Amino acid sequence: MHRTILLIFISLALLLQGCGPSEIGGTYVFGDSGSGQAFGRLKIHPAADGQVLFFLEVNQGAPAYRMVQLDGELELDGRKGLYNSKVAAAGASCELSFDFLQGSVEVSVHPERNRCGFGGDVPLDHVFKLVDRAVPIDYVDAQGDTVLFERVTLSR
Repeated sequence: MHRTILLIFISLALLLQGCGPSEIGGTYVFGDSGSGQAFGRLKIHPAADGQVLFFLEVNQGAPAYRMVQLDGELELDGRKGLYNSKVAAAGASCELSFDFLQGSVEVSVHPERNRCGFGGDVPLDHVFKLVDRAVPIDYVDAQGDTVLFERVTLSR
């Protein structure tokens, strides 16, 4: 009996503690690219010192098929990551939060710091489901170039 209770407490403690970058690496998606509906992909690559690199692409779907691509780095705090960027427009800023759940990531744009410079009103708020736990090594950017995560320079 005492052993069972102890195992339950240990399991809860492990579940409630934060996750490290290596535990969240992989490829996440929402939607189906062949359906004409909105779809997207998020690649998470563990870096160093509690940081991860990411590549996010979201397509609005029919009829315009507007697409957004964004790469950057997140610093993890438990199961949450935050991306902040200053945009060329004076005073504009973009803040995305990444909430790593069991087998998924919820991406949300901050309601007031939402000037991400994408245009076209492509919504970025989605839940991306884990489809491949293998850590991605690269991504293809908007110019069609293959970018290796290991060659990306961290800001710190």
